[in-house]
Order: sequence, then structure tokens, then C-alpha cells
Amino acid sequence: MLLERIIHSRGHEVVGCESAELALERLEREDFPLITLDIQLPGMSGLELCRKLRSQSQGAYVYILVGTGNSRPEDLR
Repeated sequence: MLLERIIHSRGHEVVGCESAELALERLEREDFPLITLDIQLPGMSGLELCRKLRSQSQGAYVYILVGTGNSRPEDLR
């Protein structure tokens, strides 16, 4: 939520999706210059979503910022 407030305060639109599957559906209809996601999402993992986005990439390059609230070394790798 902090990142959302920072991005929004700089005049950019912020769009949220409740799951990776919903994000994929939305991304089929719209282009976004930046995608932020957590590695732990309901259903498909954030890393899985990231791989799908890269394999389906059409058009402009999309920056993906991946984060997690976990501090386990295997999650951070």
C-alpha cells in the first residue's frame, strides 16, 4: 500500500488485481509500463506470473518489480 501511495502521489494511475489470473486477463486488454507484484499470490505464484508475462510479451518492454514480505533466503533468491 505504501508503494501504491508513492506512485499515485507522483501522478500515475495505480491498478490493482486480486490474483495473478486476474492480472493476466487485464494485461491481455491493456499495456502497463510497470508491474509490481508479490511472489506470494493466491493461485499462481508471482514468479510464475512473471515467467508467463515474459513469454507472452507483445509490444513494448514491461518493467516488473517483484517483492515479498518474507525474509527467508530461499524466497529472496
